[in-house]
Amino acid sequence: MARSGIYKSEVARARANLIAQGRHPSIDAVRIELGNTGSKATIHRYLKEIEEEESGKSKGRGVALSEALQSLTLRLAEQLQDEADQQALLAKAAHAAELKAVQDALQAAQAEIQSLRKSLAESQKDAAAEKGRYEELHAAFITETQARNKAEQRATDLQLQLDSEVRHREASEAKYADSRRALEHFRDAAREQRDQEVRQHENQVQFLQHEIHGLRESLTGAQLKSVQAHQELTRLTSELGGARRELSQLERLKGQLQSQGERLAIAQSQRDAIGSQLEQEKERSQALQVDLIKKTEQLEVLRAENQVLESESLTMKVRLETSEQVTEQIRLQVTQLIQSASGSAAAR
Repeated sequence: MARSGIYKSEVARARANLIAQGRHPSIDAVRIELGNTGSKATIHRYLKEIEEEESGKSKGRGVALSEALQSLTLRLAEQLQDEADQQALLAKAAHAAELKAVQDALQAAQAEIQSLRKSLAESQKDAAAEKGRYEELHAAFITETQARNKAEQRATDLQLQLDSEVRHREASEAKYADSRRALEHFRDAAREQRDQEVRQHENQVQFLQHEIHGLRESLTGAQLKSVQAHQELTRLTSELGGARRELSQLERLKGQLQSQGERLAIAQSQRDAIGSQLEQEKERSQALQVDLIKKTEQLEVLRAENQVLESESLTMKVRLETSEQVTEQIRLQVTQLIQSASGSAAAR
């Protein structure tokens, strides 16, 4: 495990070992010789100072610092550098954690947005399908309503026709009854006339012989009346047959009317069922519209949150850049402090 700091004497010893081995004392080589300990900036600074000291000694211009002051300066510089490095590492780690949290939240928000978009698309498809089904049911309802209206109109026409036929039948039956009463009256009159003629024949045989010609004329008139009555009876019988046929036709029309009534009742029940189903579809369509509005509101909220997260991410990037700038400033101040301490020691 690497130590928190190194000393200049350790760097000098590692440099001397490398030179003794015939190797170039680069920063990486010195750090490896130290066991991968110390920052490269610190090793570079120590190597530069050691080279300057050796160069100054060779030219006879160097002034040796006291061992205590040099040790104090080196320790102060190392402590400042280590603190600066630790603050920079902590700032980078905190920023990395915050950035990762923001990125994770952003990815989760984007995934949720995609899910909501997919759900919204499916809801829109369902709404379109429900709308098409509603339109089909509405068209079927209109068709059934028109068919029902036609059936009701047909039933009304049949009812009017039935009423007319019933009135015609009643008139025919009244006419037939009048004709029958007239026929009975004629028969009664003829019977009474025959009875009178029989009585006159028994009481007045001689008188009838004188009036036979008149009786024959009366008989001829009676025969003519009988023929006319028979013809009238035949006509009435024919009319009665026609009335019976009309009555049979009316009975068939009545059966058709009852069948139309049953079909009308079935159509009514189907229309009620379609109306109920239509109401259910309307309620479902309204529920889907409410759900769609809620999904849209959630999508808007997520978009706003996404914008906030993007803004926070930009803020964190700015803070990271600011932390790096502060770290660089601290390093420059430490370097200036070390140089100042070295200049003061040299002046003494």
